[in-house]
Amino acid sequence: MPPAVGCDETGKSGTAPMRHGNDQSDGGAAAADQNLGIESGIDKMTPAVTSNDSINLDGNGEHKVACDNNQRISKEIEDLRAELDEDVKQLGYCEANQKPRAELALKVKDMQGLRKQSEEMQLNNDGMRKQNDLLQAKSDSMVKQNKDLQAKNDDLVKKNEELRTNVDRMGKRNEELQAKKTNMCKWNLEMQLNNDGMRKQNDLLQAKSDGMAKQNKELQAKNDDLVKENDELRTNIEKMGKWNGELQAKNGSLTQWNQELQAKNDGLKKQNEELQAKNDGLTKKIEELQAKNVSLVKQNEDLHANNDCMCKWNGKLQTKNCALTKRN
Repeated sequence: MPPAVGCDETGKSGTAPMRHGNDQSDGGAAAADQNLGIESGIDKMTPAVTSNDSINLDGNGEHKVACDNNQRISKEIEDLRAELDEDVKQLGYCEANQKPRAELALKVKDMQGLRKQSEEMQLNNDGMRKQNDLLQAKSDSMVKQNKDLQAKNDDLVKKNEELRTNVDRMGKRNEELQAKKTNMCKWNLEMQLNNDGMRKQNDLLQAKSDGMAKQNKELQAKNDDLVKENDELRTNIEKMGKWNGELQAKNGSLTQWNQELQAKNDGLKKQNEELQAKNDGLTKKIEELQAKNVSLVKQNEDLHANNDCMCKWNGKLQTKNCALTKRN
């Protein structure tokens, strides 16, 4: 700016009615005064620029403040330029007017300081704009990341609901299984009690079977004796043909009595079959003992019936034999 002013002064000096030598001396003094004024103006403006540099701007609000300061400084520079142009026009660059020239130098110096401050503010503004772009990129990244996290959160919430539904279903299934387990335990206890009862009944049947076997042996021995006596009686019966007719008549009553015994035998067989039906679920040994018991009971009943018949018949024959013996 000062050299431009010097050129303007040289151009104006050709038209101004002043001394040329004085103009050069005055111009040199003015230039020196201008340089001193510019240096003092720079010294005055340096703290302001340093203070502006020391401000740590952060965020959109501070960036807006920096832009406002930049616009304000630019407006002040334009105002100073307008005032400078107006002063130059009014003064006409007269070498005699040193005071306006010094004021002009101060204004130029202030304008240079403001220009420098404006450039520094522009650099700060560019840095803030770059930082703002980085923050905006980070904000966009955070928004995208937030959306991804929200989507993942929604998926987790959905999975959590599905897991909760599965847990409720499993809990209900567990309760059903627990109820079934309770019923199975109860049924198992009932079966155990039934098994104990059947085992006790089996023991009783075994004891009865042993008693029947022992009784069968005794009856078999008695039957052998009766067979022997029967042979002897049969010999006597063959000798007593006539008396046999009378005995045949009495045999009808014995037949009726035999039918009654047969009816009782049928009742015993029916009862034995019921016991056999209940005893089917027991072990193979019980079934074998039951089968043997059935055969032994049947044989015992037959032997018992035959024995009773033979005893009565033998008694009657014995009585008649005694009578016949007395008659003979």
